[in-house]
This record gives sequence, structure tokens and C-alpha cells, in this order.
Amino acid sequence: MKGAWRILLAIALLAPVVTATAIIRTKGKAPESVRKQVEVSMLLTGTIDIDPDGSVSGYVLDDRAKVPGYVSAFLDDRVPAWQFQPTTRNGQAVAVRSPMSLRMVARPVDGGNFQMSIAGVSFGKYSDSATDQVTRDRMQPPSYPAGAASMGGKGTVYLVLRINREGRVDDLFVEQVNLTAIGTEEEMAQMRERFGQAATKAAWKWTFHPPTTGDAVDEAHWAVRVPVAFMLYDTAGPRYGAWQAYLPGPRATASWAQDDAKPDAIAGVGLHPVGGGPKLLTPLQEG
Repeated sequence: MKGAWRILLAIALLAPVVTATAIIRTKGKAPESVRKQVEVSMLLTGTIDIDPDGSVSGYVLDDRAKVPGYVSAFLDDRVPAWQFQPTTRNGQAVAVRSPMSLRMVARPVDGGNFQMSIAGVSFGKYSDSATDQVTRDRMQPPSYPAGAASMGGKGTVYLVLRINREGRVDDLFVEQVNLTAIGTEEEMAQMRERFGQAATKAAWKWTFHPPTTGDAVDEAHWAVRVPVAFMLYDTAGPRYGAWQAYLPGPRATASWAQDDAKPDAIAGVGLHPVGGGPKLLTPLQEG
């Protein structure tokens, strides 16, 4: 089936998720314009196998049994039709297996139904050794901003870091800040700013181990993405395969870290190298 799927899913099934995770303690009431920006999202992970000609030979979802059947059916219809730029080694096209993460989004449409689509994808690069890529040394987590805590704020900051040959951060950039709680426009802007400031303050002190083997060993810098989640003490992370309400923030791009990946399509904690993975040629709204 081409185009975005219209999922005949009653709004009552998703409404409890929205009301439980998307409303915060605010001084003012969240306006309707803000509520319309809320999306219901699911972040999935797995692997994808790509043939030398760039076609997909297969893919696997992690914990597929936890993924709703209509979501896995949607992906089964689309992912096998994707086309990638062939990967070459020593001038020869080769088959590759890549880590993959996808952000699914369901947006409300008429009649209480939802329209589901793939909002973003991210692909990694398997290496023969952990020493082929940047690895963590010391990464003290940031302090939770007091102002955001008093508002009940929750969210994730997507940082991109430039690591030098000494293993230190010599530049960083906030690409996106997503919130899982909403308020007024002013309150959300404050939360994004406070989360971003807290994440960057901590990140400047982080240290890393540069690669000592592999193709990138002689680079002057390495760029990595790091998602930094801010959750209250009584908040559990989203269950795998479950929908979660969130408010996507505006995206920005660092001039030294440009690729096709969507920042909020990366999954989980840890370091995510910028670039180097398979390049998807098929637009997400097709195929």
C-alpha cells in the first residue's frame, strides 16, 4: 500500500496515553494550538540486510512480539521496497547488515482515527572492533533543571558532539529538544532552553576514547549524537512497542555534522556516530 496508512484505531485507545504523559503542572492552560502539535510516537529498533545492488534482502525488528500487529504489517509492506545507495569496499559493491531505528508517528484525522507514518529513520554501521569508533570515557549525567522540575517538565535533548583527538568535546550543538509534557508556548520554550542548557553544560565535561583502528582512525575530529533524557523520579521510560505522546521540537543542524539521519529517530542511550551508515534513497512517504 502506497502513502501513509490510515489506521482504524479508535481515539479512545490512545487518549489515555496522551492525557497521562502530555499534560504538566503549568501556570497557564496549554492553548489549543499547542495541543494540536502533540504527536503519538513509537521508537523501534532492529537490523536491516542490504544486497550489493542496494535492495533490501531482509530486516528484523527487536522484540517483534511486543510491536502491535498493525505496525509490523505496515513495516512489512514498506521496508522491503526500500532502495539504498550501494555500499562499496575496495571498489566493489558488497552486502551489508546495519543497525536500524525508526520513529513511527500516529496523527489524529477525521472520525477519531489515526494516520500512521514513518517520521524518521537512522542507520548505523557495524564495525569489526569497538576500537573502530569513538567510545565513552567519562559521561557524568546532567543535573535536572530546578525550574523544569517545578513545572513537571520531561523531555529529551538530542546533542551532536565533535570529539577531538584528545578525546574531548571541542564543539557541540543542540539539534532538537522533544518534550513529553506540554504547557503554554512560553513554558515550553523555557523547558527546552533549560533542558538544552543543562545537557550542554554537562557535555562540555565529558571525555571519550578516540578510535585506534579502522577507516576513521586518522580523522582530526569525530561527530557523535547523544540523546539526553530528562525524566522525573516517578517517571518510567516508554515500554518498547507502546505509543507515547510527545511534542517534537524544531530541528537545527550543525554545519560540521550533516547527514540524512533524523536526530529523534536514534534510539536509546549511548553514542551514535554521524554518517558512515547506509544511505536510504527511497523517500519515507513512498515505497
